[in-house]
Amino acid sequence: MSYDVFISYARADNENGAISRFVQALELSYKVLTGRKLQYFFDLQEIQSGQDWELRLVESLRQSRSMIALLSRQYLKSEYCLLEWSRFDLHSAARLVVDQGIRPLVVVKCEEFEDELNQATPETQRLLSPIQRGILPLNDFIDSLTDDYIRERISVLKGESPEGNPLNHPIENPLEKELVNSIRWVQMLSQRQDLSEGSRQHGSFMKMNQRFIGRTAELRELRKALAECTEVAVSAEGLAGIGKSEIAIAYAHAFSWDYPAGRWFIPSEGQTDLTVLLAESMASGLGIELTPEERREPDSGFFRIRNFLNDLPPDKRKVLVVLDNVDKGELVSVEAMRRLNVDADYFDVLVTSRHRLRSGKKDEYLRTVTLGRLSDDELLNLLGIGISAPPEERDAGLQLIEATGGLTLAVEIAGVYCRNNAVKISEYIENLKAGALSLITETLGEHSVAEQITHRDKFIEQIFRESIKKLSPSQQAILCYAAC
Repeated sequence: MSYDVFISYARADNENGAISRFVQALELSYKVLTGRKLQYFFDLQEIQSGQDWELRLVESLRQSRSMIALLSRQYLKSEYCLLEWSRFDLHSAARLVVDQGIRPLVVVKCEEFEDELNQATPETQRLLSPIQRGILPLNDFIDSLTDDYIRERISVLKGESPEGNPLNHPIENPLEKELVNSIRWVQMLSQRQDLSEGSRQHGSFMKMNQRFIGRTAELRELRKALAECTEVAVSAEGLAGIGKSEIAIAYAHAFSWDYPAGRWFIPSEGQTDLTVLLAESMASGLGIELTPEERREPDSGFFRIRNFLNDLPPDKRKVLVVLDNVDKGELVSVEAMRRLNVDADYFDVLVTSRHRLRSGKKDEYLRTVTLGRLSDDELLNLLGIGISAPPEERDAGLQLIEATGGLTLAVEIAGVYCRNNAVKISEYIENLKAGALSLITETLGEHSVAEQITHRDKFIEQIFRESIKKLSPSQQAILCYAAC
């Protein structure tokens, strides 16, 4: 990526040059500590127009690995600042920074900011509240932010540190602490890229969909659930077409840096024996050739895989296994997971399913993360409709979202078709009203559209058929009546 960090700030906070001086101090400190230049995006130009701003924003955010957000009352009141935050968060999975891609620093007195945040809109509170914020009241330190002061203090800190590097040394001064912590954070995110490149993909893993957006909360929930699991897998469940396989692939990419022994994507429909499935799927990826006896005795084959992983250094043995489209509960029952006899700290299992999977015992279930539809803002982005789009085009996009029930696959198909054929969403929605979901199915006859839709099941009708089959005759009758 072109930039280590994107600086998000309210221009009103930089009238006395405080923000500019902080950025200069950060750049200089980074150079003194690491010996390399910090690549950052810091836009000092005035916004000329909504369209110009959005194009510049999208491009610069796409090229930035992380964001430092300098929070204040003015930041909360700025539409542009909040949009920078939300747009960065939409694509955090692709940057490998779902969990910590934004570093918020409060640049006014903390109580002033919290009072203002409590009076902000519910949307703003949801956006900013879950993130732990650092405190850096810049106006208290503005006179200290000179090049000579920064060089002197960082050099002193570097000399005082037992390792000769203050990145591993406790620091009391708030200004110096935040500078050093920010540098530590930038370095950590940069290292993830190297670790990610060392984690191999196995099985039928597809590349992450470049149009994948949002799902940040669900990705964090999956991460938390996998970290807390001790003996059962984590299941991502939801309606057909909602994006379960996509989020599993996105998770595997976003956290690839944490799986040095590799990641496996294993189609699992109709499978019932977990040790058989894993032994057959994982052996070749680990360079293991199973003997005929090990193939006949699946427990023996997986035992060899488990021993191979146990022999790796602790920091090299962690793996991720994605079991896609599981439809048999016994495959991932508690008994099946215990039979693997693996250490949950280094063996993560992520399951996708259209079903509510029950384990072997009546009262035990998988740890489940249920996927709902994307937000309207996320779906509009999937359609390519930005904040500066004409109101009539945004209204048409919202109508399309409503007409398709917000089904991710349906919206993605429509967006690709419209972009490829230079068709306005407003024109598409009129045709959609006449032909309902059959129009989306017909668009798959366009080869270029079908190529760009990565979902395993291409046809909407086929996807719904799988879900409808699970309904009772009376439920199907009610559904048909409601559709008339």
